[in-house]
Amino acid sequence: MVSLKAHAAAWTFTPSLSWSADTDSNRSLLPQSTASRSMSFSASLPFTLATETTQLSFSPWLQYQYFDTKAYGNDFERDLNAADLWSGERSKLNITAEDSDRSTLTTEATETGILSSNLHQRLDQVNASATYDQTERYALILNAGYSDVSYYGTPQGQLLDLLAGYRYATASIQEQVQLSETSSLTVSANHSEVIDRLPGNDTLATGGGADYHRTVSERIDFEVSIGGSRVQSQNFSHTSTTGTLSVSRSYALGSVALAYSRSLAPYGTGALVAREQVSLTATRSLTEKLDLSIAASRVQNGQVLDLPELIPQVQTYENAQLGLTWRPAERWNLAGEIDTTHTRTVGFVNEPVHGWRASLSATWTPQPLGRSF
Repeated sequence: MVSLKAHAAAWTFTPSLSWSADTDSNRSLLPQSTASRSMSFSASLPFTLATETTQLSFSPWLQYQYFDTKAYGNDFERDLNAADLWSGERSKLNITAEDSDRSTLTTEATETGILSSNLHQRLDQVNASATYDQTERYALILNAGYSDVSYYGTPQGQLLDLLAGYRYATASIQEQVQLSETSSLTVSANHSEVIDRLPGNDTLATGGGADYHRTVSERIDFEVSIGGSRVQSQNFSHTSTTGTLSVSRSYALGSVALAYSRSLAPYGTGALVAREQVSLTATRSLTEKLDLSIAASRVQNGQVLDLPELIPQVQTYENAQLGLTWRPAERWNLAGEIDTTHTRTVGFVNEPVHGWRASLSATWTPQPLGRSF
């Protein structure tokens, strides 16, 4: 980007175009499902405008996916992200917004397990974060967010009936202390509310926690947090523990990262779910133009409240991936990936299901456009 020291403002436009093809043994992760193949075309069109104090970004994304079987309808997905970051002498304000329309093949794999190219999730979301540096060591952080999730499509009405959608409001206050040049401690209090489409089914969660972050060395990063929330609905209440643990290590030719988290999250049925996730990722540069990546993850979901009926929910989701990325030219990336998935869903598919997938993709990133003024 053009230096802002010499110019008052600058804009950049960095588009990219992608093509991919895959074969999947069980795309819907159902006990009886036929293999399918697909081909997709996507375009990413990010635009950024920066001044000395403000950075605005606008990032549309579009994708069309074609399937070779009538079991899946051809699919069009879109995503629009916008962000505004303002920086003052002692304060910062960051506002982000998202409007997305994606099939549940993308959104529900680790949540409800209801996967269909003909059933779409519509997400409208806005988040705001304000930081005020009280002193060189202390900072006050305020966060607020609101999401509206709904579903539409599919001629199979019973699938749509299972996904009620929800609205989700969150707010938190944090105090961050810089303990040293390499470590910090953050304490927080938070409140959230899942607003169900059906009156009287709202869920409230109020709690707090503490987070410790340390940069052990130039190559090692460590972070741990622990907290708790009191979850309440019209007829039930429960106390849930939350927390995270992450360790990353970089090398001259690669990196390794291990992460664990336990959190509360709303799912498409309108229920608040306790979600545990562990992941291990590793990358390695084999040559100057060839990279290897390996990833493994496990997600486990559990009901927070004792609901009277069994709702669709992915109980366990396990996935492993092996990928290669080759850069034959400055603005071209070619990638191949193989992954395998094992999952069990309750309330929808009450037995273990297995699937595998192989894909090839190519991405072209033309010369960025930019101008200063």
